[in-house]
Amino acid sequence: MSDAPETTNPPAADKPSEPSSKPPRRRRWRRRLLITLVVIVVLVVLLRVFLHLLLPPIISQVARQFGFDITYRRLDLVMLGGDFAVWDVVLKPRDGRN
Repeated sequence: MSDAPETTNPPAADKPSEPSSKPPRRRRWRRRLLITLVVIVVLVVLLRVFLHLLLPPIISQVARQFGFDITYRRLDLVMLGGDFAVWDVVLKPRDGRN
């Protein structure tokens, strides 16, 4: 017999026999970007709805704090252009004097 130690190769179980089934990173970023865009669009739509619902009472409350009654015929709010318009505004003092 010999005095040299026997060398053994590690078992083949350590090496994966099949390629891994991990999804590519590119799809993760695409999904994150899509989710982010959907969330932004939903937030913009909700902001627009809340502004249309909350702006008339806020305008009236601010006018009352300054001692005026305000009436208007039409309120137009364009979110994409940032345009805000109020048509046929009538501002009267609260004490009834003209």
